[in-house]
Parts: sequence; C-alpha cells; structure tokens
Amino acid sequence: MARAGPAGEALPGDWPQEAAAAGDVSCRREDEARDALSLEQILRLYNQPINEEQAWAVCYQCCGSLRARARRRDTPAARAEAASHVRIWKDGAVTLEQPSGASPPAAGEAASDARRVQAAPHPG
Repeated sequence: MARAGPAGEALPGDWPQEAAAAGDVSCRREDEARDALSLEQILRLYNQPINEEQAWAVCYQCCGSLRARARRRDTPAARAEAASHVRIWKDGAVTLEQPSGASPPAAGEAASDARRVQAAPHPG
C-alpha cells in the first residue's frame, strides 16, 4: 500500500503532514481527510493492483471496522460497492463510507449477501 524504504519504513511524502492551526476547525477537517486515501486512489496512484496479502489485510480491517460500528450501534455501510468507498487511514485503519443516497440493507438482503460469501469457492 504505502511505499517502503530498504528497511520497510515509510518513505517521506507518502502521507501529507498536518499543518493546520489547532483552532481552525475547517483546516483540521481538511487535514483529517488527507490522513486517509480511498482504495481507488491508492490503486490509481500505484497503477497496479494490490497483492493478495494486502487484499486480505484490507478485508480483515474492513471486518474490524464493521464490528466496531456494531458495538457502537452505528448503522453500518450498506456495502462497499466501489473501491472509492473503502478509506485506508495513515495508521492502517480501514473504514467503509456509505455511498451517498444509499440506505442500509434490509435484514433479508444482508443475510442473502452472507450466504453468497459463505458459498463462494475458496482457493485451495
């Protein structure tokens, strides 16, 4: 995902530095937005797909984000319909954004999606 130097450390310039004054709320929001990139942006910037290990890491972090929302009793995103709805944060956290105008899935629809995932063939 992020570029790494010879020892695996992130290279300078991978993520914008925070530069907002502590009292300026609009600047802080802009800085917070720059602390995350969508999966779509990452794919476009690197002009190549992520590898299998990175894809599993994104899936794992997405599940963690959904579990955290459930614990807080927040309405979860209906589903990540596009790579632009998956936000990867500077600290490695992943969150799902609900598409604009979308509503959460109905109970039957969510169960149907879960069955499709469980029935999907898994690579050997």
